[in-house]
Amino acid sequence: MVLAGVGVVVTIVLFSDVPSNQIDQAGDIFTEVDVESDLARYVVLEPFVVSLADAGGSRFLRVSMTLELNTPEQAASFERNPVEIMRVRSTILGVLGEQKADELLTSEAKERLKQRIIDTTAVALEGFSARSVNFSEFVVQF
Repeated sequence: MVLAGVGVVVTIVLFSDVPSNQIDQAGDIFTEVDVESDLARYVVLEPFVVSLADAGGSRFLRVSMTLELNTPEQAASFERNPVEIMRVRSTILGVLGEQKADELLTSEAKERLKQRIIDTTAVALEGFSARSVNFSEFVVQF
């Protein structure tokens, strides 16, 4: 069994156009990913703490998020521009403050919130937009 696996790897390496550094020990072909440029598209925002729109105003949301922008250059430009950061944070605070605690409990609700953040920040970002929103912390206080 092991010899057959080795034979497959040797056959792939010797008789294919796939570089040997793109074949793992099991003989599977993989593509290299430029992790640094991929990560450079992400912008980590400071955590948000907002009072939710529930009656009585006693429920809070604490959320940390990362925005994925289209290119590393857009992310770098955004991070160097405090006015853009302020504008986006203000927009996101408005969206978060409109939410009700019991409406944020399902994964579907969180996905809708992510899409709403993407849609509303597109206006604030003027010229480019977020591709995705990723929550790293999401706590609703009841």
